Amino acid sequence: MDAEEKLRGYLKRVTGELLETRKRLEAAESAEPIAIVGMACRFPGGVRSPEDLWRLVADGDDAITGAPADRGWPVDDRSTGSGRESALLGGFLHDAADFDADFFEISPREAVAMDPQHRLLLEIAWETLERAGIPADSLRGSPTGVYIGMMTGDYATRLSASSQGTAGFEGFFLNGNGSSIASGRIAYALGLHGPAVTIDTACSSALVALHDACQALRRGDCTTALVGAVSVMSTPALLVEFSRQGGLAADGRCKPFAAAADGTSFAEGVGMIALQRLSDARREGRQVLAVVRGTAVNQDGASNGMTAPNGAAQQQVIRQALADARLRPDQVDAVEAHGTGTTLGDPIEGQALLATYGRARADAAPLLLGSVKSNIGHTQAVAGLAGLIKMVEAMRAGVLPPSLGIDAPTPHIDWSDGGIRLLTELTPWPDTGAPRRVGISSFSLSGTNAHVLIEQGTTADDDSTGDSEPVRLAAVPWVLSAKSQPALREQAARLLSHLDTGEFSDGDIGLSLAADRAVLRHRAVVVGADRASLRAGLTALAEGSAADNLTQGVATGADRHGAVFVFPGQGHQWAGMAARLLESEPVFAARVRECEAAFEPYLDWSLSEVLHGAPGARGLDDDEVVHPALFTMMVSLAALWRSRGVRPTAVVGHSQGEIAAACVAGALSLADAARLIVLRSKLIRDRLTGRGGMVSVALPAVEVKTLISPWGERLSIGALNGPASTAVSGDLDALAELLAVCESDGTRAQRVHIGYAAHSAQVDAIETDLRDALGVIEPGELAIPFYSTATAGPLDAADLTASYWFENLRRPVDFVGAVESAIADGHRTFVECGAHPVLTYGLEDLGGRAGVDLVVVGSLRRADGGADRFLTSLGEAQVRGVAVDWPAVFAGSDARRVPLPTYAFQRRRFWIDVPHTALGDLLTPVDHPLLSAAVEVADGARTLFVGRLAQAGHPWLADHAVAGTVLLPGTACVELAAFASAQSGLGGVEELTLHAPLVLPDDGELTVQLAVGAQQESGRRSVALYSRAADALADDPWTRHADGFLHSLDDTGQGEWRHLRGAWPPVDADPVDLAGFYDRLAHLGYRYGPTFQGLRAVWRRGDELFAEVVLPESAAVTAAGYGVHPALFDTAMHALLADGTDQETRLRLPFAWQGVAVHATGSTALRVRLVRRDGNELGLLATDENGGPVLSVESLATREVSPDQLLAARSRHRDSLFRLDWPVATSTGARTRPERCAVLGGESPLPVGHRHADLAALSAALDSGAPAPDLVFAPIPATTLDRAVASVGGHGRGGHDRVGLDAHDTGLLAQVVHPDVAAAARATLTDVLALLQGWLDDHRLRSSRLVILTSAAMGDTGSPDLVAASVWGLVRSAQSEHPDRFLLVDTDGTPESAGMVFAATAAGEPQSVVRAGTVRVARLVRASGSTVEPAPEVPGTVLITGGLGMLGGLVARHLVAERGATRLLLVGRRGLDTPGATDLVAELTGLGATVTVAACDVADRAALAEVLAAVPAEHPLSTVIHTAGVVDDGVVAALTPERLDRVLRAKVDAAVNLHELTLDHGLSAFVLFSSLSGVLGGAGQANYAAANAFLDALAQHRRALGLPGQALAWGYWAAGGVAAGLTEVDLGRLAVAGVLPMATDDALALFDAARGIDAAALVTARLDLSALRTVARLDELPPVLRNLVRVPAHRPTGHEPQAAPAQGWIQDLVGRTEAEQRGVLLDLVRAEVAAVLGHAAADDETIDEDRPFKEFGFDSLTAVELRNRLSAATGLRLQATLVFDYPTPGVLAAHLRSELAGLVESAEDGIHPAHAAVDHLRSVIDDRALDDATRDELVTRLRDLLREWAPARVEQAAGVASASPDEIFALLDEQLESF
Repeated sequence: MDAEEKLRGYLKRVTGELLETRKRLEAAESAEPIAIVGMACRFPGGVRSPEDLWRLVADGDDAITGAPADRGWPVDDRSTGSGRESALLGGFLHDAADFDADFFEISPREAVAMDPQHRLLLEIAWETLERAGIPADSLRGSPTGVYIGMMTGDYATRLSASSQGTAGFEGFFLNGNGSSIASGRIAYALGLHGPAVTIDTACSSALVALHDACQALRRGDCTTALVGAVSVMSTPALLVEFSRQGGLAADGRCKPFAAAADGTSFAEGVGMIALQRLSDARREGRQVLAVVRGTAVNQDGASNGMTAPNGAAQQQVIRQALADARLRPDQVDAVEAHGTGTTLGDPIEGQALLATYGRARADAAPLLLGSVKSNIGHTQAVAGLAGLIKMVEAMRAGVLPPSLGIDAPTPHIDWSDGGIRLLTELTPWPDTGAPRRVGISSFSLSGTNAHVLIEQGTTADDDSTGDSEPVRLAAVPWVLSAKSQPALREQAARLLSHLDTGEFSDGDIGLSLAADRAVLRHRAVVVGADRASLRAGLTALAEGSAADNLTQGVATGADRHGAVFVFPGQGHQWAGMAARLLESEPVFAARVRECEAAFEPYLDWSLSEVLHGAPGARGLDDDEVVHPALFTMMVSLAALWRSRGVRPTAVVGHSQGEIAAACVAGALSLADAARLIVLRSKLIRDRLTGRGGMVSVALPAVEVKTLISPWGERLSIGALNGPASTAVSGDLDALAELLAVCESDGTRAQRVHIGYAAHSAQVDAIETDLRDALGVIEPGELAIPFYSTATAGPLDAADLTASYWFENLRRPVDFVGAVESAIADGHRTFVECGAHPVLTYGLEDLGGRAGVDLVVVGSLRRADGGADRFLTSLGEAQVRGVAVDWPAVFAGSDARRVPLPTYAFQRRRFWIDVPHTALGDLLTPVDHPLLSAAVEVADGARTLFVGRLAQAGHPWLADHAVAGTVLLPGTACVELAAFASAQSGLGGVEELTLHAPLVLPDDGELTVQLAVGAQQESGRRSVALYSRAADALADDPWTRHADGFLHSLDDTGQGEWRHLRGAWPPVDADPVDLAGFYDRLAHLGYRYGPTFQGLRAVWRRGDELFAEVVLPESAAVTAAGYGVHPALFDTAMHALLADGTDQETRLRLPFAWQGVAVHATGSTALRVRLVRRDGNELGLLATDENGGPVLSVESLATREVSPDQLLAARSRHRDSLFRLDWPVATSTGARTRPERCAVLGGESPLPVGHRHADLAALSAALDSGAPAPDLVFAPIPATTLDRAVASVGGHGRGGHDRVGLDAHDTGLLAQVVHPDVAAAARATLTDVLALLQGWLDDHRLRSSRLVILTSAAMGDTGSPDLVAASVWGLVRSAQSEHPDRFLLVDTDGTPESAGMVFAATAAGEPQSVVRAGTVRVARLVRASGSTVEPAPEVPGTVLITGGLGMLGGLVARHLVAERGATRLLLVGRRGLDTPGATDLVAELTGLGATVTVAACDVADRAALAEVLAAVPAEHPLSTVIHTAGVVDDGVVAALTPERLDRVLRAKVDAAVNLHELTLDHGLSAFVLFSSLSGVLGGAGQANYAAANAFLDALAQHRRALGLPGQALAWGYWAAGGVAAGLTEVDLGRLAVAGVLPMATDDALALFDAARGIDAAALVTARLDLSALRTVARLDELPPVLRNLVRVPAHRPTGHEPQAAPAQGWIQDLVGRTEAEQRGVLLDLVRAEVAAVLGHAAADDETIDEDRPFKEFGFDSLTAVELRNRLSAATGLRLQATLVFDYPTPGVLAAHLRSELAGLVESAEDGIHPAHAAVDHLRSVIDDRALDDATRDELVTRLRDLLREWAPARVEQAAGVASASPDEIFALLDEQLESF
């Protein structure tokens, strides 16, 4: 074998081994045990923790009680029909209604609408993480999963039954009660990005959730998982139902596996565990409470019954779990059984346990069996977790607790068949030498079973290395935080109580608080060297008092990471300043040693002795000593701050402190800094010391400069230390004189502890020597900004040369300028790295002067320089919002993590109390199968009958189908009217007209109302029949199906009845053949089922028909409830259709009834006589088989109905299918006077006062002093065909004829709308965008409105102007972003319409059209009309643009699978390279379609032409569906022509190409996927809206040409499309605005429905009318949506705070200081916040002024509501984004004060606000010259105001009649003069 073969063989072997190793590693990972690292729970019996649960079960207690007293459960529910009183016994969480909503930033309004199960899960999730030692804030953004087991809650029924109903909780009802939201809400609250799943398998939900979580952890789907479950019974329904079935134990207690077992007992609870992979848990140092070894889940399948247990399935799931855990049955010590105590379930479970565990065990080691249900009851979805938590605690304790109530083992189990022993007493855990192991079972009535195997937790390996002694902690910080001050105090109290409950050190508590808890807003740090001092500080915190070692504060906003490190000059030194830190802080000591080494070459004395303050050490009075000592102190403190997580974000140095700053910033090496310090200090000592000094003066620098001017050059400013702190340098005698002057005039001044005149002219003496001594200094790179106090701003490292360091000593220290520069750059946190704070006060003053809130802290204090002082400084920073690495304090110590009390939630009750008023108190039952009750109106004259109709509840109705639509028979409508007539004491139905068929939905119910009016003078009453969906919202409209009158009718003459009483059948009547009759009816469209096939015989005699009809037995049982059963009544008229002389093939339905009377009830067979009359009328008489009168109809008229109408009536897309309508404007306001208006451009005929060439010209006029117009019209030139064709000679782009058409073709001019309409749209839109942006940029036009004036863009215009339509889309979005700034008006170009443009602008509508002189406004209405059943696709090729994308692919699948399409042409820019394209093509091919894929940019005309040319002639193009599109969202102000073009290209260019290139293809369909944004205007989507408005118009244009065309303006598909890029915030905003996601099936069904409607443009979007109604109540509903919801006028309730008028608030502010005014307005803000969110109180504790609004639970709706209330109260025009722009109550109050300041000042001066406005106008005019035209216009406008405001001069009018001529002329002169 040669070397190559050997190498090949070796490589093969190695490769095989590597693959095998990889498989083993993957197998090991897939089977890695899962660690339980945290547990939390709440169960009955006051159990609030796993330890509480353990005490309960270990002590053998049970927690069964009566029902909670605070849930409003009616006492009569105890009568259960079971003969027992057990229904309301169980295990209850008696405080389940309590919740800390504020903690989770949930408003009270939302909290009360939330299922208490959701609330419990939120709190327990937080507790679980705390008990796991995982700070909740550390998980934000992490792949942490949430797996929740939860059965459907019944709290929603309380909401529905409450006095407010579900409408009272709009926006919160669905989110608060959907089980799917439960897991998502936890993920949302904690910011988790892993899977969030809610599982409902009933009783096994918790363990199924655990199984899924373990799998996800092993797969890597998440790194940590929260597994929880919850159960709360909000109503007693479950207990009542089970008691009726005899399923509950008589005493309310489970007795698992006991002979005495007599049923189960239901309970409530919540539990949660935190899971990690075992390797991760150990690496992170987590406490492993237990290990999940194996899990399994399966299903009963087809068992003895849906809810009956399956023993074989239980055995199988146990064996699967053992296999997953790789354990034998005998390796498991115990099982926590499902054990519900039922006589059916327990024996089956017991036999399964015997078969799996019992038979494989030695007699001495039986399986120990118990169930926690005997203690707390069956906690339903939580049951598995309850058992697991119990057994984890048992494993940790080494003891197994007893099960209660077991008098003897149940005889229904053969216990001798294996080794199982019931736990009836506290039992030590068997010592097997192996880890303790236990199995937990959960079996569900759903049939889903779960079994879990857990194992005793192991202690993590000790990661410490070496035998080094642990660091001794000289002092310990205890760090606490909470969401509120009361919670913080209670947290301290809890910790106080906990101190004596275990063996843990101060360091243990400190580390656990630091490492295991999230950091919240309200913070406190207690620092102490021993337990006594820590306890004292903690006690002060709990009691709300102060202590020296207690620091408290409130952090605002997000934590600040880092700070500006500030290094002082001299003056902060003191003897021994480093001694204690050198002993206790290794990081500090290490940096001191480094400094000492750097200084060693230059010093002949010991730096460390100086820092220690050792006896005999050099003193700090010597500059040669103090400079190195202070430098060392400062850089070492900086290192200590950095080691505690506070890193420098910038540096500022004062005087010599700049050297330390440069060193910390990286510009100076430690060696260069030491050399600079030493050389500098020696020269100062030798040349400057003793010649001068410095004095600090408490005045601003400007005043100090004046103060020292008498001394000339002898004194100068040496340092600007603060706004009112300035240092003076100079000669000693001059300084002495200065001190004397200051003392005499009371100015604070003192000498600075320095022996020379730093920063003065005296320093010039050492310039040359200092430069020579320093030589060349090469600065390093700055790691952070360096703010120079020599230049008052940031400097680059390159500037810090030797020359700079002379300037540092010579120039005045501009500390003020440097800090102000840092503040201007956004720095808000400053840490003074010195031995004593000397600059802190100046920093705080500078922050105040800048109007910003600075965090300023020092490091040490004079004579207080130990670890406790530094920890206190850390605390001062942290409580103000600076992030601190507290665990680093404990690094190297022997502190360990220990359990601590969990968060002190501040709970309050949130519960909906349902009124006990029974329905029967309000409604009177009625005896009619289709009606349930009646309400007599209070006036006693009217009656309302109500009922529910459904195919499921009335199966016979399904037998009445016409054209495939199930209808309520017209006979049922008239029978109901006849019933109402009888109930009203009348005898019949005078007339009844049917207006709309009543369609029965396939699923769901209809609510019907039969309204009977008051009796009229004639004796008759009106009647009307209405219906709507049973689940409709309050403002959903009712459909009126019929109306008419009830009256007493004269009995039909006996002569008429005789025809039915004699010989039967009549001897002279001819029989009619009925063979195949109902088959023939089915062919016509009458698909009658058995109930309506009762026609037995028909005879004809001239114009008369006689028939026998019967009611089938299936319906006959209900006949007695009707006057005449509607099916029997309907069948009576079938004789007309059976008559062979009637060749009618069209569908006809009853339309108008007259003279209907029921003479006898309950008939099941009839003899019928029908008489034809003129037209389509007939008369009817019916008797029973003996000739007794039953029914008479004087006249019935029928009318034709089409399948289209019936399909339209049955549409299930009521709230998803709309069209834009243009009703006449109902009212208009006052029109703006033409002279107050302007027009841009010179062609408009509008009669306005001013004309400007463009916006720039208008701006120039404003610059010249012209007043801003009220309205500015901007006409958009029409893109007319004539102009277009003239411009290019009738040719297309590039001069080529379009698609081969003859240029002389008479249709060409109609079909080619514009030679390059896409380019025209692009150009026009670019111009309009620039106009809008310029308008918004000019603040002088803030109160003006820009009117975009178009022609033929909207409305019923035939062929619209496509370019103008796209402008509408663009401006609609601008209107959404900037309400009241823009108007859209479209005219038809007629003179009468031109004259109504001003009326249109006064209509109070943002969009209007003027047609034939009538103003019309935009309204979205439900689509109706000629609906047709969507037919199969026309044979041929279907082209779908974007066909390989998300939406295109969904449509393609639908067309093939549902509509029968066989050939598809899918076009996309990337073709088969599109992700997923290959799979899509394979799927479509598998469905039987032939699929062609083309890589083509549809906006490329030539490329598209090639694609179309390749379509085979034998399969011509039949359908075009344009789904392609791109988005590039941005607000109008941020859009650019490029961003506009990108969106237009994909939508507009592509659509135009498709339109033009398919004109000769004979298409059957041309569908454009448009967007709701084009109709409603989407904020941030102006470009997208413009493009889609173009598509809507293009579809209308094609219709005008006789071509197929339809644009569908979609909302958003849940599956993707453009919505795929929306964030959760975006989706939430859409939901609030009333737009909901559409499931794929719903959207595709809507696609079919829309194609069946003969309309060019439809809106296909799912609208949430509930949300729209809420928006409408806030007066924020866009006018275009106003027809969809009705909102009652709002009348404030008695408890609503009434907004004070604005003038009242102004007066309330008068005479107060600025701070007092802010306080008054803060109270207003608090009151309104409390009212909006539902808080009972508005105090500073509930509404903290510094707390962000977001944390209060504000969403966009409540934010708008707050804005509205504050606007009403203050009279200010406030933005809807108020709470985002001014994010806290305090900031908002300050903003309100600034807005009201001018009016308040005027009021204080006694000036009415109106007078103040006039004074302001005068000042404006005085400040600028006005030209004549502007002055004349201003005078005219003021005179107009005078006319409006001036009171009538009654006294003059009264005297005119008797006035003399002179008096009359004088009066005229006076009046004329005023004009």
